[in-house]
Amino acid sequence: MMWREVVCGLGGAVFLALAGCSGESAVRPGSSAGVMTGASSSEPSVPRVRFRLAADGLPMDGRWKSTPIVADVNRDGAIDVAAHPRLGTGPRVWLANGKGGWIDSSQGLTMERSCGGGLAFADINNDGKLDLAVADHCSGVWVYLGDGQGRWPVATEKLTPDLARAKETPGGADPTALQGAEALAVGDVNGDGFQDMVVSSSDQGGFTVYLGDGSGRNWKERKGSGLPNGETPEPGDIYFGGFAFDMKLVDVNRDGRLDLVASYITGPRVWWGDGGGRFEDHSQGLIKTTYGGIYARIATADVDNDGRLDLVVGNAINGVEVYLQNADGSWRGPIDPMPELKGGAQAVALCDLDGDGNVDVIIGGGMTGTAGQGQDPWGLFVRFGDGKGGWASRPGTNLPAVGMEVVWGIACADVNGDGRPDVVVSSGGVMGKSSVPGVGPTGQAGRVVVREEVDSKRLGAAPQWPVYPHVQVWINDGGSR
Repeated sequence: MMWREVVCGLGGAVFLALAGCSGESAVRPGSSAGVMTGASSSEPSVPRVRFRLAADGLPMDGRWKSTPIVADVNRDGAIDVAAHPRLGTGPRVWLANGKGGWIDSSQGLTMERSCGGGLAFADINNDGKLDLAVADHCSGVWVYLGDGQGRWPVATEKLTPDLARAKETPGGADPTALQGAEALAVGDVNGDGFQDMVVSSSDQGGFTVYLGDGSGRNWKERKGSGLPNGETPEPGDIYFGGFAFDMKLVDVNRDGRLDLVASYITGPRVWWGDGGGRFEDHSQGLIKTTYGGIYARIATADVDNDGRLDLVVGNAINGVEVYLQNADGSWRGPIDPMPELKGGAQAVALCDLDGDGNVDVIIGGGMTGTAGQGQDPWGLFVRFGDGKGGWASRPGTNLPAVGMEVVWGIACADVNGDGRPDVVVSSGGVMGKSSVPGVGPTGQAGRVVVREEVDSKRLGAAPQWPVYPHVQVWINDGGSR
């Protein structure tokens, strides 16, 4: 089985051919023109960070095309895990079994065919129990109401924007391209006490804001949200709003209202919320690409300890980009914490792994790319922050720098309750890459990078590489605080 996903390279960039892959090495300052880099040396007094794999009961196969999410679903004090697969039958939830493993507890989480996408835990119907909202790349938005014990009756299925059902669309947009959903974020964006959803389309259609009524079953599309969409795309956007691969609802400007941060089709973007379900673009200083679709997961944290949230985003060609927020809400960067990551980055997560008070970044990406070989040397990497915007590597994390299939998403959580953040990973599928002539979203000639996800079983596994589960928990047990 095979699927195609088109992403467009900057300036005709093409992924490098697969070569060998070394373990983690020190960050070397210097990168492409116009890009800042950060580097710092690690302090010997900082506790060691070392991981061990814990995946008992988690799937060995599948393509878990989502960022895993974690929460205590059944309120037993242990962390549970959920992920959403491509070419599957719906999302899955695994409850911690109290013995360092997990048990599948996904009753009711069914779709005829799932295509991957974002998901979120939230108490959507205000009953004190966590529910599950899912964006599916093929069939739109689904909402499942949890009973607190691991059962999930469906409340909403195949929710799509009004434009997807219109007989005529503005500018010739394709209604079928508006039916899927790529990512979502859940939060109360209009201040009525009910959970709402912001959803990005999988192909065309941009963003849709759905206002909830506290039932989990009824959703009202918020017109005039200020976000780009199929009805009101940005000037020159031939994708009629396009898509965002990942998004977060967070209070970026510290005004008590939820804002939207997204890895949009043309680059990382920020929209400030007004508390009434409307958003305004505040992305000054963030890169806007000539071509679209190379940005992947995005994360937020105060990287430089100035009290303001900063952005870290994965770039499928250039690796990781860090943007620091200025006092006026504008942005400066990018800073590249790992210039030697030549195969691009798909997944990023932020947390303080070593307890020094500074945010660290966990990266899922490749040291080198491939060209027609069908397999990628994907791995997991850590760059430790110095709290000033600088980054360093340290040996001995025990994370695989090579041998993994595509790393779709990473989450941080204290899984085993020892006070140290652990790392949860979703993966699966391998990518071959090739380039073909194409046209950018604003009409300029360029080269379109075609990323093919291929069935790894058909290709066969490289014998020298360990076989890793496709949903993984890496326990951080490298030292005491």
